[in-house]
Amino acid sequence: MKYVIVHNGFADEIHDKSVDGAIQWSGDIGPGWSWDGGMFVKPDPTIDDVKAECLKRRKLAIGLEETASKSELDYKRSTGMEDVIALQHILITGGTLTTDQQTRVAQLEQRNTDLGLVREKSNVLQIRDPIPADFTDNKWWNA
Repeated sequence: MKYVIVHNGFADEIHDKSVDGAIQWSGDIGPGWSWDGGMFVKPDPTIDDVKAECLKRRKLAIGLEETASKSELDYKRSTGMEDVIALQHILITGGTLTTDQQTRVAQLEQRNTDLGLVREKSNVLQIRDPIPADFTDNKWWNA
């Protein structure tokens, strides 16, 4: 059960405990949902909503929890790029990659492909007008 404070026809505050003046609500609810006097209506998705979903999916694609910070994603990506540079240096200088290094190259290539696909799907969704209400559904993000 949620308790929702409505200002100017929109859900402004959402509480887990009863609050004076709040509407008691048991269904789905989020900040900015409009109140029509009988039910809350989810707003149409925005480009920022798609970007947030993209960020969540990029975190998952790189092996992080969706709640991880963007800086954790950036750190993991930058260490991957450092690995690529080091491995390329070995090859450029005439060296041979070990089996472990070859495995790492394959992992980094797959990760780069996965991140690129998520970014591509996000770009496609961002230019849709309107953005589908179910844009978080896997059908929009899977290859």
